[in-house]
Amino acid sequence: MIIKHEDPRGYEVFIPRPIAAREIHRIRAVNQVTGWRYWPTAHGTPPCPVCVDRGEYGGAKIRRAAGVSGS
Repeated sequence: MIIKHEDPRGYEVFIPRPIAAREIHRIRAVNQVTGWRYWPTAHGTPPCPVCVDRGEYGGAKIRRAAGVSGS
């Protein structure tokens, strides 16, 4: 179902029942850096300087680089 989508990344599947051990066929270790922070193609895209809250880590630097006051 999900794998047939054009871009299947980011889906979460909730199973509304307990899963028995015999139903698990394989477990795969996933690298910790697999994934994304905001959306799949966000890597390399700077965050919106207006959306960065005051006090957020790196927020002042992002706002200064974008020329937004209030840092």
